[in-house]
Order: sequence, then C-alpha cells, then structure tokens
Amino acid sequence: MDDTNKTCGTEAGNNDGCSAVKMLQADQDALRDLFTAYGKTEDFKKKEELVGAISVALTQYSSLENEVVYPALKDKNQAEESCDEPCAGAESHHQARLIVDQLQRLTADVDGPAYDKHVEELRVAVQKHFDEESKTVFPAIEKCSEKAATLKEKVEQFKAERNSPQLLNT
Repeated sequence: MDDTNKTCGTEAGNNDGCSAVKMLQADQDALRDLFTAYGKTEDFKKKEELVGAISVALTQYSSLENEVVYPALKDKNQAEESCDEPCAGAESHHQARLIVDQLQRLTADVDGPAYDKHVEELRVAVQKHFDEESKTVFPAIEKCSEKAATLKEKVEQFKAERNSPQLLNT
C-alpha cells in the first residue's frame, strides 16, 4: 500500500518532511484499509490473508507505540509538567491481542459467523484506540514540539531496524 508514502510525501522510505504524528496516522489509515478490505470480501482465503496482515500490522504498531512513542512522552512528562500523560494504550493493545489470539484459534472456521464477529470486535477496539490517540497522544506529541523531532527520528529508526520503512506494506 502506497498511502503511507503519499501521506508523508516520502520516496523509497525517506520520511523527510513527515512528522511522527503523520507517520502514525498513515499506519492507522493502512490498518483501517485492511479492515475495509476484509469487510468487502466474501472469499474465505482472502479473509484469512487479511486477518494475517492485520495481525502483523497491529503487532508492529503496538510495538512501535510501546517501545518508542509512549516512553518518549512519559520521559517528557517527567521533565515538564505541561506535557500531559498519553492514553493508557497498553490496555487497548492487550484487548486487541486477545481478540487476535481468538481469531488465530478460529482459523479453521474462517467461513463461520464467529470469525466475522471477532474481526468486527477487533476493528471496533482498534478504532476506539485510534480515536483515543487522536485526542490524547497526538496532541501531546505536537504540544511537546522539542520532543517531536526526536520522536520522528526514533520512529524512523524503529521502522528501519525492522526493515520496514512503512509498517504496513500491503
């Protein structure tokens, strides 16, 4: 998926001119696109592939937040009271992980109604998390502008170390 490159104005993984917030939003948009594609297909093999892609993308996105984004904001919060504590993302990540685990156990029943129900539960949980980030985490990043450039570099480094300039490459 090339939407990440369009959103951030990147070429070949070069994220110059792209803020950490825009990079995270592009990853969120790519995840939403995977859920939309799932909802539009009736092909069970394609559904299974999309759930695999969603699982990988969520794992990478959660790791990025837990290892890079949240610690950067927490460090800034300790140094300066004006930067608010971001949302409790770990709880949302745990909820999403539980649903993904249930989906993996249901793989043999991809054509059953429980599978679609679990994917929808996951989509709702992920969207709720994204909405919360838009209200708390992203403004906190933008509010702490001196940390924003450092955070952008850390996000880029995280992606480069995982050989993935864009988290979601579908």
